[in-house]
Amino acid sequence: MSAAVLLHVTLSGTVLILYGILMRLIAGKRISPLFFRTLWIIAALRLLILTPLSSPAGQLPAPGNDGFSTAVLPLPGILPSGGGTVPAGKDIPWLMLVWGGIALILATRIAVRHGIWLHRMKSTAQSEEITPMTNIRRTVRLCVSPEADSPCTAGIFRPMIVLPIPAADYESSTLACILAHESAHIRRLDAAVRVLFSAVLCLHWFNPFVYIMIRLANCDLERVCDADALALLGEERRTAYAKALLDLAEARTAVLSLAGHSMRERIISIMKINRYSAPAAAIAAALCIGCAAVFAASPHSFTEIPGSDLPISAVTLPAETAASAETAVQMPPAAETDSPAVESWLFPLPANTPWEITQPFGYISYAGVSHFHNGTDISAPEDTVLLAALSGTVITAEYSYETGNHIVVETAGGIRYEYRHCARLLAEAGDTVQRGDSIAVIGQTGDATGIHLHFGVETDGASCDPMGMFTRREVTASAE
Repeated sequence: MSAAVLLHVTLSGTVLILYGILMRLIAGKRISPLFFRTLWIIAALRLLILTPLSSPAGQLPAPGNDGFSTAVLPLPGILPSGGGTVPAGKDIPWLMLVWGGIALILATRIAVRHGIWLHRMKSTAQSEEITPMTNIRRTVRLCVSPEADSPCTAGIFRPMIVLPIPAADYESSTLACILAHESAHIRRLDAAVRVLFSAVLCLHWFNPFVYIMIRLANCDLERVCDADALALLGEERRTAYAKALLDLAEARTAVLSLAGHSMRERIISIMKINRYSAPAAAIAAALCIGCAAVFAASPHSFTEIPGSDLPISAVTLPAETAASAETAVQMPPAAETDSPAVESWLFPLPANTPWEITQPFGYISYAGVSHFHNGTDISAPEDTVLLAALSGTVITAEYSYETGNHIVVETAGGIRYEYRHCARLLAEAGDTVQRGDSIAVIGQTGDATGIHLHFGVETDGASCDPMGMFTRREVTASAE
């Protein structure tokens, strides 16, 4: 994963967070808190999927019968004077190391603090009884622990409700409110949801909107459980429920997980239960689905350019083209008249292998920056053998952080072609290979986000469109 992918994911999640904030400001009092709870979970899940998503709208039409375009020539002033590829947009390893280090520190800190808290709860808890809750399908232990600052739940798989003082010390009505509220947290698996939010915080610690989302989400978790508790106790007890909430808060008991949340918002929500607008909720839900479909996924299928931070669109090519492994074009003759004849190019994948171009060759613009991709990325099934496109001599067969296992073959006419990100190399530097020989296996080594072949071609020091070799067009070897 690169910084570009992380930035893409955090921006997609931020769009959903901003949508939730906007809906809260506009119609927060007319829409059930359950809607916002769901929206925050969707946003958190989007932020946890550290890969760009694709939507059907992002598929571009395949090229017509004319085939692929000819080579894209370097633009003046962009390529280095010696020709070759553009070393733009390279990922910065130290940047990702800093991100990963801080994420690991946060995750360790949260895990240790929660582990210590949970250990203290369990070690000091005195079980009073096994209490069947009417709104959940399992029994829950009711415990008393002096370590608890307020009534709370602990555990996901074997949950318990922890009280700071014995149940007998509470008024019966207050105790009923506590048990109804905390059992709602257990039924909705809010402990697991909070783990989800903690994971998002660790991964996106640099995004200020994540902190806002978590604060609002915690408040909405409480509002949903308030509604569930009143549904169990009876709506006629909403006034008593709100009064108990205020009284116990004033007594510094912070009952009902009040700490850190807006009491005013919760009290208003309690008094407005069942007064939410159904049309407003329906419109909000429709907008939420649309927002998630459009913004949670990238508008196009997305892949990384090896050695680049820039995401660009994918182009899907007809599968039958892959079977035309013998389709060829005659390369321009070498400068000297006595040079050997140039072979026709062989497609690097075996015939009948399903494949797709996930990144074409050429210039792209992302965030206002022009970038040159010096090859074609081709996805194919794992363990697909890669064939030598032309006969020649292997001049490089090694591993690097950026390109993974890569192999470079130079032909007698001076043309070079390269396969990057291979799982294994089947030839060594100095070997002579013939057209059609198996020289590597497709893979995902180096800076790559999926199993694919980066197929690059250079002639006279200039990068050419590899797919242009498999048309009837002549490929221009150098810039004029």
